Amino acid sequence: MLCDTLSIILYFGLSLEYITLENLPIIALASIFAGALNAIAGGGTLISFPALIFIGIPPIYAHTTNVAAVIPGHLGALLGYKKILVEVNFSRITILIIITSISAILGSYVLINTPENTFSNLAPWLLLITTILFIISPRINKKIVNNKIGLGLQNIGLIIVSTYGGFFNGGLGIALISILSLNKKNKIHEIIAIKSVIALVVTLTSVVAFAYADFIRWEISMIMIIFTSLGGYFGARLAQNLSQNIIRSIVIFIGLTMSILLFINI
Repeated sequence: MLCDTLSIILYFGLSLEYITLENLPIIALASIFAGALNAIAGGGTLISFPALIFIGIPPIYAHTTNVAAVIPGHLGALLGYKKILVEVNFSRITILIIITSISAILGSYVLINTPENTFSNLAPWLLLITTILFIISPRINKKIVNNKIGLGLQNIGLIIVSTYGGFFNGGLGIALISILSLNKKNKIHEIIAIKSVIALVVTLTSVVAFAYADFIRWEISMIMIIFTSLGGYFGARLAQNLSQNIIRSIVIFIGLTMSILLFINI
């Protein structure tokens, strides 16, 4: 499959600048690990994003390329919740899609027009924010049905989070869960299902904007998709036998370490 992907890359004249014998194992291992983590506990961006920076891809392109690579994961999650989504009010979903897609376009536009040096300085902070969101996610999940804030505030929150998601995709899932849980009418399974829809919409919208601006290294994304899918498959199987607390601890350690390393290199 990898050989077929490389053939496609060459056929479309995509660059092999970063696909070297030294970089390919890093891309593959980071993608496998990220896919497995997303299947088990989330937080795959904490691995794949800094890995792309490590092999020399500029931070903005590392981010946009990583976003393009996670689309299959969002699509798979959406399909997993299709039975629940069928029961959710269609007009409600439509309104949320419109709100979040417009917001994602705004966030993507800001990123596309952000100077490389500025984003490089922001990268460690964004990674740190993602790590913190990952750390507090269990507490958010425990309180997911205990909030009594209205629909209007929820929609304002979705605009903010979707704009953030268009700018930087890391931590989007848990941020969406936090906002959707503000509306007491949302049931826990509906929250996770709706989150899957919005995450896919924000990601797809961002990727379209990034692709239009020629901000994606497609040759890297195509390779990452193969290995994140592989990692996701084995991660889902391992999830039944591994302690999520151990996995979470590893992810948090890596996220904090990578944040520190990026801060040092600013």
